[in-house]
Amino acid sequence: MRDLAALAVALLAVLAFGATPASASHQGTPDQDCSNFGSQALSQDYFEAHGGPSQDPDQLDSDGDGVACESNPCPCRGPGQSPSPPLDSPPPPPPQDQRGSAVIVRVIDGDTVLARTDRGEVTVRLIGIDTPETKKRGTPIECGGREATRVMRRFARVGERVTLATDATQDTFDRFGRLLAYVTGDNGRLLQMETLAKGWAKVYVFEDRFQRYARFATAQRSAKRARRGVFRRCGGKVHRRP
Repeated sequence: MRDLAALAVALLAVLAFGATPASASHQGTPDQDCSNFGSQALSQDYFEAHGGPSQDPDQLDSDGDGVACESNPCPCRGPGQSPSPPLDSPPPPPPQDQRGSAVIVRVIDGDTVLARTDRGEVTVRLIGIDTPETKKRGTPIECGGREATRVMRRFARVGERVTLATDATQDTFDRFGRLLAYVTGDNGRLLQMETLAKGWAKVYVFEDRFQRYARFATAQRSAKRARRGVFRRCGGKVHRRP
């Protein structure tokens, strides 16, 4: 009789407070499945907010590895990673152009210089122009290469202080680790524009147009009409072998 009484008390407790602590924590929340979430990251947020791997009342983690709804589309995240931002959160601010001063150490060729900044020396690939090759391994000096380098040395004198400016529409560094920047001399003139005006460079776009594209294209058209530089000597090509 004593055992029967104890069983009755246990049954009353279950009926009054719920079958298990896990179901109590999920009480009043409709059952969810992976199709209810627009991305894996959102399902992971819900999964962790409702007990995570230790409970998983909705069985969103079928293989028990702590990752919910692995077949859902990304954005994705795993356990312990930062939660995804709320859907109504403001977008992150757009990247900004960065500026800094430097000193010219050496001109490498018509579109590349070595500069010294407060953080050390950096190779700078001038954004938006392309000039004939003089340093490319396995490639002979191309038509106009020496002239393009000579022009750059004229406008980027060793020891001159210049301003480097990145472009938020472009990568900060290229695949060779070179800083991609506009370079302005101490006279306020943009080195890219100087070289384009002389006709020893052409406008170069990598994937997305850079911010100063229109100005550069205008300078190139003027050089072409006047038949300067590569438009006179190299048939308008910056990568023609001599």
